[in-house]
Amino acid sequence: SRGVTATSAGQALARHARLVFQQLDVLARGLAPPGDADPAHVLLLGNSSALARPVAHFIATPLLHHPGARITVRESASEVTVHALHAGAAHVGIISDAVHTGGLEVRELGPDPLALVTHRDHPLAGHTATAMTTLLADEWIAWDQGSALFTHLQMQAFRAGGGIRCKASVPTVDAVLALVAMGAGISVLPEVLVQASAL
Repeated sequence: SRGVTATSAGQALARHARLVFQQLDVLARGLAPPGDADPAHVLLLGNSSALARPVAHFIATPLLHHPGARITVRESASEVTVHALHAGAAHVGIISDAVHTGGLEVRELGPDPLALVTHRDHPLAGHTATAMTTLLADEWIAWDQGSALFTHLQMQAFRAGGGIRCKASVPTVDAVLALVAMGAGISVLPEVLVQASAL
């Protein structure tokens, strides 16, 4: 008999699939059983980009108009959020429009584009739109490899037929931008955070 081994892309897919299932498990453990659920408690899941912005305007109105309301906000990859909403494990989600939302009521909140970040001499510098397959040829600097954003990007990479080759993973946007500016790799970040960065 012969054994089978996964390719590096397959191994990366398995790692990120485990991360998605871990995020779903954390969501499930954090919620009360349906019979004991508090009808005044709302779980809002948001992707990294949405939660990097002030979320007060999303939750202020219900909190002010319904004194008994309780809202929990958690970071979650868009794909995980959609699964949680379908399963009834979350009430509201803020997700990327790149994720299939069949069966859910969807309202557009407005643009929240991602931006390709490269060294100024990189061949893709200045491009306004680039296919994920093109980006997969480069090494990446990740903004927290365990983040909802990185999980979402990795899922998009798998859909494009590859995986992200992560050269470094750092906890802050400023660190990502500094490494990219030194030519260590490329990244994809929320445009609003790139514009707000001190670098």
